Amino acid sequence: AKPRDSLAVSFGMECDYAWQDVLECITPTPEEREKKEELLDCLRRFTAACLDLEVTVEVSGSTAWGVETRHSDLDVVLLVNDVRRYGEGKVVLQTISRALQQMRTRPEADATPLSVSNSRQEGDGASAQHGEDETTGVTPPSHASSYDPLELLRTCQCQFVESARVPILSLRTESVICDVSVNTENSIRHTAFFQSVLKHRPGLRQVMRLLKQWMKARRLPGMKDGGLASIF
Repeated sequence: AKPRDSLAVSFGMECDYAWQDVLECITPTPEEREKKEELLDCLRRFTAACLDLEVTVEVSGSTAWGVETRHSDLDVVLLVNDVRRYGEGKVVLQTISRALQQMRTRPEADATPLSVSNSRQEGDGASAQHGEDETTGVTPPSHASSYDPLELLRTCQCQFVESARVPILSLRTESVICDVSVNTENSIRHTAFFQSVLKHRPGLRQVMRLLKQWMKARRLPGMKDGGLASIF
């Protein structure tokens, strides 16, 4: 029995090392998280400038509760109090899409909407909640980080996906894919639920990250690809 027990222990240790290697490969680096926060910061400032509405920008999905992989999208929900002024959520996304397209065609001197609404100012609740902790995978840009928000948005690819069950505005930079929706309350509830669960059971975070990577490796289609909706 002793040799068998020793073999089981050895096998278990080898599995642990293998899982740790996988996790090290799929966990986002600080630089990759920084790129997400830069795009998120731009989006906060741009929506505040181009929408005549009170808008709160919230992160949802795997990034919000810190189980994202290196290739995970950044899922963002725009919480709009008076969306009826635009008719419906998809019109809000179309308005943002048109504003981005117009910004690309303007002379640089005239494209200054981001300079009038700095979401990093003190007192911005939407920005303050994304401080560095274990409940979110997005950390604020460091003071040493320098990037041009106008250039970042001007060069990103923008696609409005109306055919999805929930209309989505997809923004793609060189390193980040960001899916923006409006008033998707289920996403916010899922975020609050998983943040609460992971606060009391932090060990599940790595399990969920591995499960997410397994789903990607198996090429299981997501909601945008006609598959089942996923809370990850």
